[in-house]
Amino acid sequence: MFMSDKPHRYGSKLFMLCDAKTAYCHRFEVYVGKRNNDGGDTGIDAKTGAAAVLRNLKAAFTPQSRHNWHAVIIDRYYTSVLLAVELLKMNVYV
Repeated sequence: MFMSDKPHRYGSKLFMLCDAKTAYCHRFEVYVGKRNNDGGDTGIDAKTGAAAVLRNLKAAFTPQSRHNWHAVIIDRYYTSVLLAVELLKMNVYV
């Protein structure tokens, strides 16, 4: 990804699901860019932001652990009302 305002203009984006107590990384994804088939803007990228949070949590939580309550700490990049509602349906507090 190219970031013109940064001293190092190229970088990578990782989405990680880590345990707060042990710092163990349960799952991570490397963002490789937005897919664009027709040359035009595709709008919202379903691979980043809130979609990445939901995808990682659904993959990490077993059906048994989904009945427990969890707390997830996220930064403002991921924060949205729609994400909070979807996480609450999964018994996850933000």
